Amino acid sequence: LNDDRLIIEAALGGAGLAYAFERQVLDSIQSGALVRVLEDWCEPFSGFFLYYPSRKLMRPVMRGFINGIRSSCL
Repeated sequence: LNDDRLIIEAALGGAGLAYAFERQVLDSIQSGALVRVLEDWCEPFSGFFLYYPSRKLMRPVMRGFINGIRSSCL
């Protein structure tokens, strides 16, 4: 599957293992509906990175996008 919601639903339905962001499944883990496996092989997720060419000539739309992403991820 290539849709996070479907992957999580399949795991909740007992279809097998799922690889998902902890934030997405934390409630299911805490309730016992899902169990962590292979935890030693899962690095903590430090966040996304955005690479762009230059700050000097950045368009206002790009600056707005960056500010929006920063505020929603914090």
